[in-house]
Parts: sequence; C-alpha cells; structure tokens
Amino acid sequence: MNDAGFVYGGRDYRFAGFGRRLGAALLDSAVWIVGISFLFPGYLFDDSETAAAIAGLLLFTAWFNYFAICEWRFGQTIGKNALGLRVMSLDGGKLGWNAAAIRNLLR
Repeated sequence: MNDAGFVYGGRDYRFAGFGRRLGAALLDSAVWIVGISFLFPGYLFDDSETAAAIAGLLLFTAWFNYFAICEWRFGQTIGKNALGLRVMSLDGGKLGWNAAAIRNLLR
C-alpha cells in the first residue's frame, strides 16, 4: 500500500480526499437544514428569546450527537454513507465513543 492508505484485516483502505469529504459534509448539512426547517419553523420563536435560546441549545446538542453517535455506532453519517466514506480509528478498527466525541468536539 502507498502513503495514501493502510491495510487492516487484509483489506486496503485509502484516505478520502477533500472533495469527497466536502461532499459528505454538504449532504449532511442539507439533511440537517431540511429537517430543522420542518421541525422548527423560525416563526415559532419570534416572540420569546428564551424559547429561541433553548431551541438553539437543543439543536446544537442534537447536531453534535448526530455526528458522534453515527460515527461511533455505524462508522458513518448519511453523507459519508452516500459517498462511500467510513470513519475509523488510526489502527483501522472501529471508532470508540471517546474518539468519536473528541473528533466532533474539535469539529
């Protein structure tokens, strides 16, 4: 295998390029934008700053957990799945919860 990949479990893996990573991020963002616009229409929070702040905190928590849980449990999000990407640990194994959480905190 060359410098752009590694071998794990007898299979060759390549690191994803910028274009595929960007495509997966844009697809995940589109899924979130569509979902949020249906679940939380903006006019619901026009009268209350407190309600808007609570909704923002809940959405941020859901956004973080979506990425962390999907990458920990399945190794990929919807966008990564659509583009054939998988998140793995440095040794090529399954990503643990702590690694997934730290990865997404640094996002």
